[in-house]
Amino acid sequence: MATITCDATSSPPNRVASPSNISVYVGNPPRELLIYSGVAIPEWESLSDLDWADVIVTLGPATTPLFSYTSTATLASITNTDSDLVFAVDQTTVVNGPTGLELRAHIGVKGEKSLFSRFSYHVQVLTDKLTTTIAGTIRWSSTLSNPTPEATIGSIDTFRVAAGSFVPGPGSASFATTVWEEQASTLVSTPPVLAGGFWAVPYTLVDLPLGVQLQVVPALLGGMLTPPIAPTFFPTPRLVTLTPDDPSAVGIDFELLDGSDTH
Repeated sequence: MATITCDATSSPPNRVASPSNISVYVGNPPRELLIYSGVAIPEWESLSDLDWADVIVTLGPATTPLFSYTSTATLASITNTDSDLVFAVDQTTVVNGPTGLELRAHIGVKGEKSLFSRFSYHVQVLTDKLTTTIAGTIRWSSTLSNPTPEATIGSIDTFRVAAGSFVPGPGSASFATTVWEEQASTLVSTPPVLAGGFWAVPYTLVDLPLGVQLQVVPALLGGMLTPPIAPTFFPTPRLVTLTPDDPSAVGIDFELLDGSDTH
């Protein structure tokens, strides 16, 4: 069976007319939606028999391994010279192939003489979810407090860390209010490590939205032998905006202090 290759990514395009594509991020956690369209030009000819061919259209760079897709291919240009005829697009699939993301169409033509000249295609690809993270450490001086025995073995939660933003709440323009809209949170129970006179624990937030300014807010839950009277965190606020080009932020660190300490 013949294989016909078309390339929408080359300059100029090879056997493809009017190729176009767009991409947007959808959902939370975000996934990239890729949309491709164009007209493939296989120019597949039959002199009498039903002749089949596989058409491979390179759409763009390879995408994530576990993507989902929809695809259609529709007859756009055919020729027949007064005989019984068949023109068919039997099936379409989308794969990560040797040349990148590929549309594969199984086409057939029958007639004397018949030419399967062109078909239009429309492909939508939804990638795996984009891994978005915010990570850092929370530390406190050993002179502030040492952890409890339960905290040192990780059997209790010592901190809660959340990320969110303040959004307009109910009310009129004269009495505008904002409400906290939380996007992600995590409980920290990792045993703390002592180094250089400071205890420290790591935290990680996942599945965060893109393009939204997030405020990262830690809170002390317990696990301190001598809990601070007014636990505060420095610096605050910590503002983070994740983007498709930079979907992770690390080093978003905090130090636990006692706000009642006037020194």
